[in-house]
Amino acid sequence: SFFWCVYVSEGMSGASASPNVFLFVPNLIGYTRVVCVFVAFFLAHSHHMVCAFLYLLDFVLDGVDGHVARYLNQSSMFGALLDMVTDRFSTAGLCVILCHYYHAYEWWFILVISLDMTSHYMHMYATFLRGGGSHKAISPKESTILRVYYANKWTVFTPLCIGNELFFIFLYIAYFEQGVWSLLTRIFFPLMLCKQIVNVFQMLAAAETAVASHRTQYTNKTR
Repeated sequence: SFFWCVYVSEGMSGASASPNVFLFVPNLIGYTRVVCVFVAFFLAHSHHMVCAFLYLLDFVLDGVDGHVARYLNQSSMFGALLDMVTDRFSTAGLCVILCHYYHAYEWWFILVISLDMTSHYMHMYATFLRGGGSHKAISPKESTILRVYYANKWTVFTPLCIGNELFFIFLYIAYFEQGVWSLLTRIFFPLMLCKQIVNVFQMLAAAETAVASHRTQYTNKTR
């Protein structure tokens, strides 16, 4: 269990004088995100505005933990994995809820979940094949779209990520309350669509990296 991991980590910390990564401040923020998301999903069918608030709080904390990690010098591989996994099941869970309300578009939500999970898993795996480092560090040889996406944090990366999440949460609220929420859904739809296109290119680039790694291994074996 998680608490056992913390216990073991503390024991190791005491023995080697290394910090307890599980209790890093940004990781504590990550655990808070997990709680917010699950409580939001639990209330999704009974208290839609509370659900929306908690989901948005999770999204805000997602933007905070990275800054805290850098400020406190508490960046860690575990923190990066926790952040990535929380992002994935947050979006996936909300899409599952939307399937309940928008039956005609179930195929689209399933496609979004599949694409989001696949592209990010393959991208992280490709990062390890390249020798590790940040998954946001894109080689000049890779897709121009990915380089533009990850290199321009405030003009491309952040707007697309925010727009993608806001589209789904506004779509959720719009089922219960029309008016401005429906308008906001239409406004953020293009950003959501662009984010899915980026996911496609991310998946294709990761596939190329995997194939290139296989070719290198095959060449080394045949020498």
